[in-house]
Amino acid sequence: MLAHLLGAGWGYKLSGMIPEGASARLPENRALRLREIHVETDASGNVKDWTASVDLSENGNVVQSGTLEANRPLLYHGVGVYLKTVSFETGPAAFIMVNKDPGAPWALAGGVLFTIGLLVLLVLKWKKA
Repeated sequence: MLAHLLGAGWGYKLSGMIPEGASARLPENRALRLREIHVETDASGNVKDWTASVDLSENGNVVQSGTLEANRPLLYHGVGVYLKTVSFETGPAAFIMVNKDPGAPWALAGGVLFTIGLLVLLVLKWKKA
């Protein structure tokens, strides 16, 4: 429950489309700039893969740059920036999700403790039988 309290009180989850070359304001005096979208196609023109180059700024200074890929986010001080998809309907744009969950380590610790307790209970049941 502590993990949920921390996530709900001090975390955030934002998502939206960002056009290539544009920036989006984030909490904590941060901003995300989408520099470039790169799409890889096969011989028949079908999309095989896509990436997006981004800059994460804090108080106007770039603190982290990187390339977002599927299942490869940009991580900075507990904030994850994820590339969901790209679109070219009204010009190149990327659907990006930004997530900060300060309760995640506590949730992991709770899951580990629960698993250890379950294993101890099983061992005690087996010894009794």
